[in-house]
Amino acid sequence: MCAQTRHVSENMAIPGPATAVWALLGDFNGLYRWHPAVVDSQLEGERTQPGSLRTLTLADGAKLQEALISLDDTNMHYRYRITAGPLPIREYESEIAITDDGNGHCTVSWQSSFQANGVPAGDAEQIVRDIYRSGLQQLAALFS
Repeated sequence: MCAQTRHVSENMAIPGPATAVWALLGDFNGLYRWHPAVVDSQLEGERTQPGSLRTLTLADGAKLQEALISLDDTNMHYRYRITAGPLPIREYESEIAITDDGNGHCTVSWQSSFQANGVPAGDAEQIVRDIYRSGLQQLAALFS
């Protein structure tokens, strides 16, 4: 039986200018600065160089490794993939992007595709969705 690719997408309006939000969000090694589940990040390579690896330390001590696929400061988005970690998923690729809504506000979108690994697909989707929501809610709170 072939695993089905799942998709999760979350969007959040942020009450801050896109450039200010990108200054925080666009730092590939800065996830710990805005996501409540991440307490540290170590980068191997350059912040904008495809193939750079970040090793995230989660609040429970678990480690998650992610590789940068692409980063575009001008258009305010980056893509990455998980290479190792405790999440019950595989073949995970994701994109974080900012859209300038004008009037000092923006929308952040976080989307991914992956396959469930060891859990029902709906459970894997909910885990990823919860990660996105908690991060985006914290990001919005930082600009409120």
